[in-house]
Amino acid sequence: MPVATPIDERLTFFHPVTKAGLDLNDKINYRLIQHDGFGIGDFEHLSVSVPELHGEYWYDTKFSAKVVTIDLRIIAQSFVDLENKKRQLMDYFNPLFVNPRADQIPVIRYRQANGTELQMNCILHETASLPTQQHIGQFNARYIFRFRSIAEPFLYEVPQQQIVYYIGAATGFSVGGTLPPFRLPFHVGAGGIYQRPVLNNNGHAPTPVLIDIEGPCNSPIIANETNGRTIAFENVSAPMTLLAGDHLIIDTDPFRQKVNVNGTPRWEALSQAEFWQIEVGFNQLRFELTGTGPTTRMVVTWARRYLGL
Repeated sequence: MPVATPIDERLTFFHPVTKAGLDLNDKINYRLIQHDGFGIGDFEHLSVSVPELHGEYWYDTKFSAKVVTIDLRIIAQSFVDLENKKRQLMDYFNPLFVNPRADQIPVIRYRQANGTELQMNCILHETASLPTQQHIGQFNARYIFRFRSIAEPFLYEVPQQQIVYYIGAATGFSVGGTLPPFRLPFHVGAGGIYQRPVLNNNGHAPTPVLIDIEGPCNSPIIANETNGRTIAFENVSAPMTLLAGDHLIIDTDPFRQKVNVNGTPRWEALSQAEFWQIEVGFNQLRFELTGTGPTTRMVVTWARRYLGL
């Protein structure tokens, strides 16, 4: 059921291109009356009939798209002001700006009264205005907006706090952000780094990772042994060699997949392209880099995903 909005609860909509945030409950331009849809949505259990036997065999579960409904009042001082604010809303919500491959994805960020922040990748699904006589104030307008989740119906933790990193052969392994449980062995060789941390994803669903490797290093291998998937750069015809200061960025999000060095795509350097995610529970990872130096650094960042609040 719709939830009335406490005074310190916030919904912020982030523009897909500019990434600027619009506070939908600032009490000056917009007042968030109520919202619905941040809870756990419907499950759909997938099954298949077994030939010549009664019943069905269950083999998977999927989730319907999450639909968030926002009941919003526009507060204006004149008809001109009202028209300008309507246009501002549609400039933010315009679904034609959405282009996931160019990282142009709108985001709704939800901050609860207790300070918890979650967000959802979304697109405007439909909108409707309500009769003006229901409004308080001559120049107010009230609208219902519905947004549909893009790709997968999950809420992401904000900010991305789960980070594991190591810096150079001299300093070894370290963990920053919110500490996930981990174990080693960890080995630093004379010209390389070999590391097998175990990380814990205690969210509700597998989650993609963003990997930033700073050189120098050669032929990095980044694997999740728990799901048997590996990202490797051992293509001898297109070697991956990072100099000091070079950055290799790998994003395993299906809607944002990238393999860039200093902003330039380097897909041809891949010898294995199994873009893994961190599974729910404990994950055995493996990082291998050769030709490392004092400035070598790797940062792996992810956000826990939840089915709902």
